[in-house]
Amino acid sequence: MSNRIPRATYRLQLHPSFDFDRAIEVLDYVAELGASHCYFAPYLTATRGSSHGYDVVDPARVREDLGGEAGHARLCAALKARGLEQMVDVVPNHMGIDSDDNAWWWDVLEKGPTSPFAHFFDIEWNADLDGKVVLPILPSEEGTALASGHVRLGRNEQGKVVVLVGERALPLCEASFSSGLEACSDAGTDSWMQRVNGYPIELAQLLEKQFYKLVYWRTGLGIVNYRRFLDISSLAAIRVEDAHVFQSTHRRILDWVRDGLVSGIRVDHPDGLTDPEGYFQALRKAAPEAWIVGEKVLSPGEWLPENWAVDGTTGYDFLNLINGLFVDPNGAEGMDAALEAFLGRTPPTFGTICSESKRLVLNDLLQPEINRVVRLLQKRTQDSNASIEVEQTRRAVLELALALDVGRSYARPGKELSAQEQADLDRAAARATAECPELDHAIARVVDQLSHVPVDELCLRFQQLTCAAMAKGIEDTALYRYGRLTSLNEIGGNPERFGHSLREFHQYCARATMAQPLSLLSTSTHDTKRAEDTRLRISALSEIPSAWQAAVQTWSELNANLADPLLDKGTEYLLYQTLVGTWPITPERLVAYMRKAIREAKQYTSWLAPYVAYETAVSDFAVALLKNADFLQSLESFLVPVLRASRIHALTQTLLKLTAPGIPDVYQGTELYDTSLVDPDNRRPVSFAERRAMLGELKRGMSPELIMARLDEGLPKLWVLYQGLQLRRERPEILTPTSSYEPIHVDADPLDSVVALLRSGECLAVGQRLFLASERAKYEPRITIPKGDWLNRLTGERVASGTVEVSALCSRFPVALLVKS
Repeated sequence: MSNRIPRATYRLQLHPSFDFDRAIEVLDYVAELGASHCYFAPYLTATRGSSHGYDVVDPARVREDLGGEAGHARLCAALKARGLEQMVDVVPNHMGIDSDDNAWWWDVLEKGPTSPFAHFFDIEWNADLDGKVVLPILPSEEGTALASGHVRLGRNEQGKVVVLVGERALPLCEASFSSGLEACSDAGTDSWMQRVNGYPIELAQLLEKQFYKLVYWRTGLGIVNYRRFLDISSLAAIRVEDAHVFQSTHRRILDWVRDGLVSGIRVDHPDGLTDPEGYFQALRKAAPEAWIVGEKVLSPGEWLPENWAVDGTTGYDFLNLINGLFVDPNGAEGMDAALEAFLGRTPPTFGTICSESKRLVLNDLLQPEINRVVRLLQKRTQDSNASIEVEQTRRAVLELALALDVGRSYARPGKELSAQEQADLDRAAARATAECPELDHAIARVVDQLSHVPVDELCLRFQQLTCAAMAKGIEDTALYRYGRLTSLNEIGGNPERFGHSLREFHQYCARATMAQPLSLLSTSTHDTKRAEDTRLRISALSEIPSAWQAAVQTWSELNANLADPLLDKGTEYLLYQTLVGTWPITPERLVAYMRKAIREAKQYTSWLAPYVAYETAVSDFAVALLKNADFLQSLESFLVPVLRASRIHALTQTLLKLTAPGIPDVYQGTELYDTSLVDPDNRRPVSFAERRAMLGELKRGMSPELIMARLDEGLPKLWVLYQGLQLRRERPEILTPTSSYEPIHVDADPLDSVVALLRSGECLAVGQRLFLASERAKYEPRITIPKGDWLNRLTGERVASGTVEVSALCSRFPVALLVKS
C-alpha cells in the first residue's frame, strides 16, 4: 500500500500548552503503538492563544506559539526519524478576523473595496452600505458606546494610531487624518487623539470616513454583509474558489506536500464552500499524490458524491453506524416511556424539534444569509422588469430552506441543477407550500429563480444558507434538545433511529470496500458531542430501560430539595444521562458542559441572550447533587453493570474499527477509556506517560487473565488496539481498504449479540454487543471457524476450524482477533 495511504492515524490536538516540542515527546509512543500517520489539528498562524487553530489568520506562517518555523522543522525531522507520515488539517472556508493579526482583513478594513485583498473575502460590497464592511462588535448602540469611551482612538502595539473597540484595534483610512497630521510630532498626534476622544460627535464623524461600520452586536446581525462561518461573526468566509485565493491560502501546505513533509490532508467543512467539487478538483490537481479526506457529514444511507476528487470522509458515517450497534432496538419503547414519565408529558418528536430549531436559527442567527438571498432575488427581478414583495419573499426563502431535507445541493457555477437536485428542491417547495399555503406564489417564484440555468450566485448562496441552517439548527440546537438517549445525538446521526442491526453494519462495510474504502474510521473526534466511551455507557441504558426509569425517578426524589424552581425536567434528565456517561466527573467539568448544553439548546438561555438566573439554577443543582451522598451511592450502584457492559463494548468497537474497510483513526487518549464531553472538554491534557507505561507492560508479556483483571483501567482496550495495529503493520495485505469483506453467520443468537467478520479470508474478528441483554438470555451462540490453522492474537491460543461456542472462543478475553497462520 502506498505511503500516502495510512495504516492508521493518531490525532493530536496542538495548542500553546501542547506545542511542537510536546508533540515530539509522544512520537515514539505513537510509532510504537502502530499508527503510521500523525494527524494534527491546524497549526498555521491562528488568533493569538487559540486553543483549536481553526481561526487561521495567516496561512503563510506556522504558529509562533507552537514553536514557529524552527519548531515545525524539528517536528518534521522527528516524524521522519521515526518513520511516521504527517496528515494536516486544512481550513479552506474561513479565517479568523477577531484581532489585528489578520493582515489581509486589516488591509480590507483600511482600504475598502480598493484593497488587493478585498476579493479574498466573501463580502457583499454592492449592498447599500457605501462600500463598508459591517462589524457587529459594539456592546451597545453606537452613541452609547462612543459616549462611554468603549470606542476611542489609541495606539496599537506597533505605536500606530488606531480605533480601539474595547481592546480590539481597527485601522484608520488615509482620509481620517487632517492635512499634514502624519508629519506632526507624536505629541501633536496625541493631542488630536485626546480631542477626538473627548467629543463623541467628532469621533462619530471620523468613524463615518472608515470602510467599516460599527454596529451593536445584538441588533446589527441582520445587516452583516460578509459571509461568516455559520453564525460566528469572528470568522469570515473566504473565496477559495478564486484561483489566486486558493494559491495564497494553500501555498505552505502544498509546499509541504511537494517536499514530502505531508502526505495526508483533512479538509475542514467543505459543505460551507461555494463549490466543493471545484475545490477538491483544484486541491487534487495541486497535490495529486496526497491522501485527501473531507469532513463531509453524510445522512444515513448517503455516500460521498462520486464527482468529488477526494479519497473519503473523516468518518462520521462510520461513527454513527457503529455507535448504533450498541443500542438495543428492543429498548426504544422502554426509553420512550422513561422519558415521558420523567417529564410528565409526551415529548415532541425529533422531527418536530428539528423543524423548530431550524426555524429558530433561520430567524435569529442566519438573518444576513437570508437577506443576501432576498437581495439577489430582488436584483434578478429588477433586471427582468418584475418586482417582488420583500417580506413575502423573505418568508418564502425561509420556509423553503426549512423544508429542504438534505443539507445542501451541490449545483456548480455555470452548470444546471441535476435531476436529483431539482427533485429535492421541488419536494421542499411542496412541503413549504403545504405548511404555508398563503405563500404559494412567492415559493413558486423563488423555486423558479433557483432553477435558473446556468446556476449563478443566487443558487450558490441558497445552498450555503441551507447548509448553515442544517448545521446550526440540528447539530448545534436540536441535538441538545432531544433527550431520549443522548448517545445517539451525534453529528450526522438520527436520534430517532434507535440502533443499527448487524445486517445494516455488514451491508455498509461490504459497500464501503467499493464506494469509499479510504475513508477514516472514527469513533471520537475533536468535534463529537461525546467521546466514544461516554456514548457506550449511555447506550447501555437501552438494554435496561425499566431499571433506568426507576433509577432516574429515585434520583429526582433524592435531589428534589436541591432543585431551584427554574430547573426544568428536560435539563435534569440530560444531567443524569451525562453523569452515567462520565462519572466520576469534577464539578467544574460538569458545570461547564451543562452551561454549554443549555445555551446551545436555546430554550431558556443562549449564547446571544444568557439568562443568568436559569444558568445559575442549573449550575447550583449540578454542584449540589455531587455532594449528595445518598444520590452518589445510588448512582454508583446503578453504574456497576453499565460500566462492565460498556467496557466489553469498547473492546468490540475498537476491534471493528481496526478490521472494517477503511483507515482506523485514534483520537488522542482514546486508547484507554475516554469519557470526555463536547469541546473544549475533549481537549483536556492526555497522560501519555501513563499510556506509554501501560503499553510497555503489555509488550513485556501479560496473560489474558492479568490484562482482563485491569479492565477498569482500560488495559484490555489498549491491548486490542495495539494487537490490531501490529497486525495491520505485519500483514498489511489482509487488511487493505479493499480487501474482501465477508459477514460471518452466528448460530443460536436471536439477539444478534455477536458480530463477526472475515477479511481477505485470513482475518476473523469476533466481538460482543448488547452485553446486558444477552446476559439475561438463555442461549449459547455458535460460530463456524473457516478451514485453516488460526491464531488468536489477543490470547496467543491456537484455534482449529469448525463450529465453536462463542463463550469458549472468548473465555479468556471478551473479543477475538483470529489470523490464519
